[in-house]
Amino acid sequence: MSVLALGAASQADAAGFYIKEMSVTGLGRAFAGAPVAADDASTVWFNPAGMNSLKQNEAAANLHIISPKAELTDTGSQKHNGVTFQPLNDPNTYQPYEPTPIPNLFGVLRDVDRGFSFGVGVTAPFGLANDYPETWFGRFDSIKTELETINYSLVAAFDLNKHITIGAGIDYQTVNVILTSMKNQLGVGELHSKLEGDDGTFGFNVGMLAKITPDTQAGLTYRTGFTHDVEGTATVRSGSSTGTIQSEYAAQADLGLPALASFGIKHRLNDQVTVLGDVSYYKWSAFDAIKVYRVSDGALREDIIQNYRDTVSFGLGMDYVFDDALTLRAGVQYDPTPTRDGYRTSRTPDGDRTWISGGLTYRFSDSILVDAALTYIHIGESAIDVNRSPLAGTSTTAIVNADIDGSVVIGAVGFRYQF
Repeated sequence: MSVLALGAASQADAAGFYIKEMSVTGLGRAFAGAPVAADDASTVWFNPAGMNSLKQNEAAANLHIISPKAELTDTGSQKHNGVTFQPLNDPNTYQPYEPTPIPNLFGVLRDVDRGFSFGVGVTAPFGLANDYPETWFGRFDSIKTELETINYSLVAAFDLNKHITIGAGIDYQTVNVILTSMKNQLGVGELHSKLEGDDGTFGFNVGMLAKITPDTQAGLTYRTGFTHDVEGTATVRSGSSTGTIQSEYAAQADLGLPALASFGIKHRLNDQVTVLGDVSYYKWSAFDAIKVYRVSDGALREDIIQNYRDTVSFGLGMDYVFDDALTLRAGVQYDPTPTRDGYRTSRTPDGDRTWISGGLTYRFSDSILVDAALTYIHIGESAIDVNRSPLAGTSTTAIVNADIDGSVVIGAVGFRYQF
């Protein structure tokens, strides 16, 4: 599948560029047991069957602040000047990220007598924002990358019997993409390339929640992948983003976003302690290449292999009910990167991630609850080692080599109204 796609959601959230940050209670336990937790309205996203476990109708608004750090250090990047390879004369370390806010909204209405629930959600499940100087050593790989998605969910849940609840829903997802880099073309010099486009398409999700014993529950959920037919404009300028336009044309590419499947289990040890765990599968192989076509004649204008691999993450967490007003949480997660050595790019300077999280919920009244959470993510060391040709049909090559060292801090607060 060809894709015009970007990278690791602000170098934060889940590995790849999936944004897990849709629940502050979930963040507090590193999203361990997300498909079975069902403790607030964010279950609309993680497992719609969980809505029937809520004791009241609920509206929730969450805000996560993602503060990523990814230092890219030059280890021998080169450009071709028409005769020989020469090192670039730039500083050798760059940090392309800024703190990024991620909001989301959820609402659930319950019909307890009929065992039915209805829910809505507005989320941003995939995203990326990174920006390098136009003169940095990896400019032939990337300069600016932006991927913004907005997902609108409409879901329902129904009790099959006293042990099993099923849920399902539809999603409408929009995407906006901006992608820039420099091209070093023999006999011409450096060119600034920009691609931008958008699309909207539908998907669906299903889930099940099973009450195995009064103290033990299991949850299973599946969410389809999306294939966005991104349409927009490609512009090539001389020298920089403000240079003279050399060419401009309508462009098209497919953006493949992964299907997701999760299984979770939770067990109440006593009236105060509940433990949760999960395993989640991400079909990242849907994102295997950047292929950009000129609409007028179907000519391939860019073809960069990404070669993402499918991944599986694991989480373990717990809730501790301190008293009627206060609940404390903690959790860990291991989330391997879908990127591969030899294909990893500065758009996705990713590595294996280990999460450590803590959080709390405080009930101010019968109707008002506030959630808070803090997470540190250690990103394992990785490297970039890629060759970049300027445009399809030309042979001039640039080499981008860099070591990557990263981490992420996430802070979040959420407000819930129950009625």
